[in-house]
Amino acid sequence: MVRYFWSTENKRKNLESVLVPFRSASASTLFSFHVEAIRERQLKSDKYGCSLERSCRHDGEDDLWLSKTNLVVVVVAVFAMLVTEGLLYIELSAKYDSLQSLYDELNDSYRELSSSYSDLEAQYVDMMLALEVYGNVTVTQARLIMERKPSLVVVDVRLYEAFESGHLRGAVSICTYCSMDYLLENLSPEDEILLYGQDDSWSLRALQFLNQHGYERVYNMIGGLDAWTAAGYPVTSG
Repeated sequence: MVRYFWSTENKRKNLESVLVPFRSASASTLFSFHVEAIRERQLKSDKYGCSLERSCRHDGEDDLWLSKTNLVVVVVAVFAMLVTEGLLYIELSAKYDSLQSLYDELNDSYRELSSSYSDLEAQYVDMMLALEVYGNVTVTQARLIMERKPSLVVVDVRLYEAFESGHLRGAVSICTYCSMDYLLENLSPEDEILLYGQDDSWSLRALQFLNQHGYERVYNMIGGLDAWTAAGYPVTSG
């Protein structure tokens, strides 16, 4: 009777060690429950080992039950981990899709804003040309002015060697590093002129110099060739 009770009680506790954690615990907790159940069973076996040695000894059936229980616990734990990882993957995939959708919306909005800005820039340049407003212009405005005014004289104020390495299409080289008077010798007050340098330091001086000598139809490209290339606009060499 004692042996039957002990074997039945062992099987019941083994079953609880599998089912109870599976209802509410994670895979790692499931292993800890199972290990604790095995430890408790071993303590009981040691406790009654002297007086009930024959009754408490695990026979072949109990060993088989223990092996099956271990296998079930491992299978259930692995299944729980796979389910957890699968749910996490689904959640991360949903978040990624949401972020990708948001990125696409922002990208579309950026394109619309860029298109609107380009339209406003073109309207502003048309207004400048209509009102004959001169002075400092951005590289985008300079490009639009060059497209709308084929007669525009584009002047590169850098050294000739720098001009040869790369310059705006249709530009002429008039180096102002030695003397600003070269501008007066090669340009007419009636010309519409666009000045640029490597940056805008020397071209700004050239603009002021020409204005002082009666040249009023002069543009200066802010940022020079550095800003032009940074904007992705082409240059020619030779």
